[in-house]
Amino acid sequence: MGQPILGGAFFVAFWNRFNVNNGNSPTNANGIYTGRNVPASALAEIDRKIDDGLPQSGSFRSADQRLNTATCVNGNAWVTANGNTDCAGVALY
Repeated sequence: MGQPILGGAFFVAFWNRFNVNNGNSPTNANGIYTGRNVPASALAEIDRKIDDGLPQSGSFRSADQRLNTATCVNGNAWVTANGNTDCAGVALY
């Protein structure tokens, strides 16, 4: 099997209740959202290259606001071992 094809929509969004502070007072945030169907391993690599490598902090993070999804994110770590390809990221600005 070849390399996975990363596809889907990328879009700019405004959230009026984004969990920027991990559960402490959701706030307004602008971001570039990858859309779904991106492997957690790809998002983790992007995060390491442009930010802090942690999916729940920094300017690039998991777009899933649940803190323990166990498929893409577990606590403050990307879950890359399970090969899940249904994840999404967001670059906040």
